[in-house]
Amino acid sequence: MKDIKMNRTNMEARHQFDASTLIIMFFDISEKYDQITMSHLSIFLALLRLWAGNMFQNPITITRSKVMRLARVNAKTTYHKCIKDFRNTGLIDYYPSFHPQGESKIVLRFTENHLLS
Repeated sequence: MKDIKMNRTNMEARHQFDASTLIIMFFDISEKYDQITMSHLSIFLALLRLWAGNMFQNPITITRSKVMRLARVNAKTTYHKCIKDFRNTGLIDYYPSFHPQGESKIVLRFTENHLLS
């Protein structure tokens, strides 16, 4: 399993972003992928909210139900498709719990160049 802890330099760099910068970065990235929909944007904003609530530190701990509630997404298939698409585009690293009440971990991968290496 990958080491999902951020080093201090990456953590400090993340604090330099504000919400508008991250949203603009998301739109820049989404222009490259035809499959990005309003559901993706809604879930992305929910993940940003949870990341901010975690003091902009990775990883964030999530539950599907909480993300779906924040994103106003009702279908589990939509949620899972968006998470899969985010993983495939490199926006997140996703560590599922595989338990209905368990908490999964997500690492958001942003820098000025859009993605952490």
